[in-house]
Amino acid sequence: MATPLLRNDPSKKPSRTTRRFRAMGTEAYIEIVHTKERQDDAEAALAKIVELCFEKVSIFNRFDPESELCFLNAHLGEFRDASPDMITVALHAIDFHHESAGLFDPRILSALKRAGYTSDFSQGLSLFKKPSLFFSSSNRHTLRRDLHVWGERVRFDVPLDFSGIAKGYILDILARRLRNDGWQNFLIDAGADIVLSGVNVQNEYWRIDAEGVSPASILAVRDMAIATSGITRRQWIDTEGNRYHHLIHPKHPLEFSFDLLSVTALSENAERSDFLAKILFLMGREAGQAFATKHRIPAIFLEERNGRTVLFKTPEATRLLCKTQK
Repeated sequence: MATPLLRNDPSKKPSRTTRRFRAMGTEAYIEIVHTKERQDDAEAALAKIVELCFEKVSIFNRFDPESELCFLNAHLGEFRDASPDMITVALHAIDFHHESAGLFDPRILSALKRAGYTSDFSQGLSLFKKPSLFFSSSNRHTLRRDLHVWGERVRFDVPLDFSGIAKGYILDILARRLRNDGWQNFLIDAGADIVLSGVNVQNEYWRIDAEGVSPASILAVRDMAIATSGITRRQWIDTEGNRYHHLIHPKHPLEFSFDLLSVTALSENAERSDFLAKILFLMGREAGQAFATKHRIPAIFLEERNGRTVLFKTPEATRLLCKTQK
């Protein structure tokens, strides 16, 4: 738990140091809140954090042929040495697959490629012919049949993509490094994933707009992480005019619903928030909201109805809203 900054001593007046850069397919932003005398320390800390971010991104980027993920996907059926980060994320993926009864499934990579998602959205997607087949039979059995971890070695039996949790995992690493270096009050924002620690420069809880619904749902948060999964940014069409998005349901890969626009979920860390936002989206608004309410998950659902945007939130999310927004 972060301690409030002292404001009665001019030398301890809160200040902030920020850094913007592009990573993980989005504009990233990091802010450290500190006393003025630590300005140089904060600048140095941010430089190290940005370097660490790029180091970790290079492991899981499926669009980089030199990444560790691409290397493992190029050697299917073979045990290969893997980095500690790859081992950790692979084990987390297996656990999340089990916890979600198969809704979280990194084997959707083949379906994403067949649907035309073959390059980073920052480079744009070209039109393509409607695919005749999306998914192999690999989704009919547990992920443990296709992903094997043995000590410091990993074997992929089918192509895998951990992007569903990798961004959150990386943000958690960055946050842990900042805390270990003595920083208590900071924000790490990578598009739809945000880690919030301690307080902001006003010595208050961080105030965050739920994506797509500003200013209707401003959340007051500290020591939590937020993730949003939605289809407003990653949509495309084939040559016949059929619409697709990147949130493919592993059990119904040919069905693409556009009614639910986004789900925002909060938890103790970014990786889990990533996981929750995605499975709640795939459940659909009604089932997802019921699940989140039952399990006391702070979640906000944004749905399109008859051309209007309608907001739904769980009781846990309502408790986090600023008083004027409830």
